[in-house]
Amino acid sequence: MVEEGGEEGKGRERKAPSSQIKVEQARELGDFVHVVSHRGGYRVAVIHPAEDMNAATANSLLKILEEPPAGAVFLLVSHRPARLLATVRSRCVPVPVPVPDAKAATQWLAAQGVRNAERWLAFAGGSPRRALEYASGERGEAIEQALRNLAGGDRDRLADVRGREELEPLAEVLQKMALDRAFFALLGKSRYGGAGAGGEARAWLAYARAMGRHRTLTRHPLNPRLLAAEMVAGMPES
Repeated sequence: MVEEGGEEGKGRERKAPSSQIKVEQARELGDFVHVVSHRGGYRVAVIHPAEDMNAATANSLLKILEEPPAGAVFLLVSHRPARLLATVRSRCVPVPVPVPDAKAATQWLAAQGVRNAERWLAFAGGSPRRALEYASGERGEAIEQALRNLAGGDRDRLADVRGREELEPLAEVLQKMALDRAFFALLGKSRYGGAGAGGEARAWLAYARAMGRHRTLTRHPLNPRLLAAEMVAGMPES
């Protein structure tokens, strides 16, 4: 996610976060990497998540990658490298980063003061940094509430969101619950630490795809209560 706009001040409005890395930012990056450091050190550019570049941004970056300036290093961090332009991928050296050992990750989370570290780690798909983000912010509180309502089986309470900030966490909880149900039906185990039993795999996979689309819709100015009700109403029967 890329923040647009600068500091808050009189007469200035803070723009909403952009869901894309835009071409103007790639051009600013080009200006940065072509400036020689007075200390003679490297200029390091980190692009994360790289798959959030739109087509114009990717093509602008490609021009820099084709003839990179001396002393410039580009780190493209991507969770979905297949979504990058093939021409961009061809100019990169892939460095796979495996998921950390679960025991070590749990110990690290516990050292950061995270309660229920194993559950948060599972919900984050094994990513300790993401688990820490979930457990320590308002998003984590919204996820906790959605998980409690989901476990209680009360669909009315699950759909009773208080505001827009609860929509995307709700969609994520429902998506991961659906994937766990599908994984359990197909493989006999879950991935995100949720209950696995109940339902038919194909129906849960279709619902998980629908929740992926709804996670995108939560960024749009739709009525949060109506959207939450629609998400919950489409849940397959267990």
